[in-house]
Amino acid sequence: MIFNSATTEVISMSSFFANYKFESETLKKSCEFVQLAQKVTLQIEQLQLLQKELQKNIQFLSKRMTLYVNKKRDREFTLKERDKVYLLR
Repeated sequence: MIFNSATTEVISMSSFFANYKFESETLKKSCEFVQLAQKVTLQIEQLQLLQKELQKNIQFLSKRMTLYVNKKRDREFTLKERDKVYLLR
């Protein structure tokens, strides 16, 4: 159908228009699809940038949380064998 809606040099119109005296809907829709595809590619690029930014934020927060947890763990004292301890009842 795209072949029939392409403009030819000999008759300077599309063969579909020469036969039916109106333009094909597929040609109009194909232009709309091209515009839609361009918008979608822009949205995809924006989403990819957002995803990369979120990934960096998650990595940063993960590092911060591990530092915080490790600091708390370092405060705990570990018992060794033969250490004296008090048992509460």
